[in-house]
Amino acid sequence: MSYRKLQAIMRCNKCKQIAEDEIYSELTVNEDWKTDRLIFENELNFFKCEQCGNTGFVLYPVKVIDKESGEEACIIPVVETLNLSEDEETEGMGFAVLEVTDKKPLSIFYSLSDLQEQVHNWGGGNETVFDPPPQEQDIEEGLKKKLISEQEAAILRNANWDDILRELAEQLGDKDNYDCEIELEDKKEDAVDVYFKLMEALIQERKVIYL
Repeated sequence: MSYRKLQAIMRCNKCKQIAEDEIYSELTVNEDWKTDRLIFENELNFFKCEQCGNTGFVLYPVKVIDKESGEEACIIPVVETLNLSEDEETEGMGFAVLEVTDKKPLSIFYSLSDLQEQVHNWGGGNETVFDPPPQEQDIEEGLKKKLISEQEAAILRNANWDDILRELAEQLGDKDNYDCEIELEDKKEDAVDVYFKLMEALIQERKVIYL
């Protein structure tokens, strides 16, 4: 086979929509023109966002191997742009990869500060901060990774977080001990439980891949 693919969870760099698709991780060139044309016709890991129409390359390294010589190279189209003059409204902002799956899922970081937080969490320093409402991209990522169900996603989206925060503040008052017992009605308690379930699972899922 002249190529290798991975399943990837990607995020549009324009509208932040989460999508899942296959991306190339390895190509053997000068073996099959159908594979070579991905490079020469600018189609290698090039996608279009179904939600906003943004187009661009996926920010992920692809290993390229020459069939004849055995020489190898790696391409990461970080700042690659195409001539989009035929469609002036199209924006080539590309896509970030949040996770790839080979033998096991691996998530990807794009900043050292995020990596530092993850390493801290791996070392036992994880403490999920209650900071609702959850971001829509976090809910979408949770659904894609099957960390929460559609019903749980609806609970997060429909919860009155302002009301929950106000009630928590009233019960906590000026208390220094946040471990004191809090009483919420069932729907509000369900929303808080699902919030922590999602955020804690996302923290554990967002592991680093070494490029």
